[in-house]
Amino acid sequence: MLCLEAWYFQVLVLIAGLLPNPEIALDSLSVCMTIYGWVFMISVGFNAAASVRVSNELGAGNPKSAFFSVWVVTGLSATISTILAVGCGWQQFVAYVNVGSYYIVGVPLGVVLGFFFNLGAKGIWGGLIGGTALQTTILLWVTIRTDWTKEVEEAQKRLNKWDEKKQPLLAGFNDNDK
Repeated sequence: MLCLEAWYFQVLVLIAGLLPNPEIALDSLSVCMTIYGWVFMISVGFNAAASVRVSNELGAGNPKSAFFSVWVVTGLSATISTILAVGCGWQQFVAYVNVGSYYIVGVPLGVVLGFFFNLGAKGIWGGLIGGTALQTTILLWVTIRTDWTKEVEEAQKRLNKWDEKKQPLLAGFNDNDK
C-alpha cells in the first residue's frame, strides 16, 4: 500500500514535467509533497499505534474498545489533515481502494484539471486531493459498516488455533543446564 502511494507521487511528478512551465510546476509540487510527506508520517504513526491497539482489543474480546480505538485514530487523522492524511487493517482490500482512488480517479482527474482546464500544478494537486478524498470516504464507509463483534470472533478463532501448540517459553530448560 505504501509503494502504491509513493509511486502515485512519482507519477504526478512525471505528469507535472509535461506542463508548459515545468520548473515552476515541479517546484510548487515539491513544496506540497514535502508537507504532505510530513502529514503522512504522522498518519503512519497513528496507523501503527491503531493496528496494535485494535489487534489487542480484538484478541482480548473487546469489540467496543476496538471500534472506539478506530474512531479515535480516524478522528485524529481527519483533524490533523484538516488543519494542515491512511489504512484500515485489511491490506489487500485497501490496496485495491488505493489503486482505484489514486490511479483510476486521481491521476486522470489531475491530468484533466491540469492540462484541459489549464490549472497546471493546481490541477494536478487537485487530482491528488480528489483521489485521497475518495480513498478516505471509502475507508470511512467500510469502518462504519464493520461488524466489530464478528471481527472479535474471527480474532478469537485465530488465537484459539494456537492454544493447542502453546509451550512454556523455556520448555526443556532446567536449572541443571546452566
